Amino acid sequence: VEVVRPYVDGVRASAGNAMQVYKPEDFFGIGQVWGFKVNSKDVPAFAASFAKLMETFNSDGFVGLAQVTHGISDGENILIYGTYPDLNSAFTFGPKNDSEAQAFAEFFEVTADIADFIQSWTRVKIKDYN
Repeated sequence: VEVVRPYVDGVRASAGNAMQVYKPEDFFGIGQVWGFKVNSKDVPAFAASFAKLMETFNSDGFVGLAQVTHGISDGENILIYGTYPDLNSAFTFGPKNDSEAQAFAEFFEVTADIADFIQSWTRVKIKDYN
């Protein structure tokens, strides 16, 4: 990290357990994270609602839902992470048809009272270091 730190504005690390994974074979170098703060008792309902969304939504790449155990600054305990083949795909993310739009609307309706959206961020993989 010390070698790379002068070339980046920030370093972010968190750890947790993936609860749901979709399209693991399509793990691209550009990723977006959405962080949510969810009461522990409501995590199963949030996860079930997300699973229902993913039955309809056709993502461009890998998507995972994870429960965070440590490493977050604003109280997030649930992360949704998605990857994209290019930056344009990441910035134009969203429903592509009426059924996907309805699925997103249902997800946000179910989770409105049990989850607070805290923040999101986008990362672009520059290089692998071994």
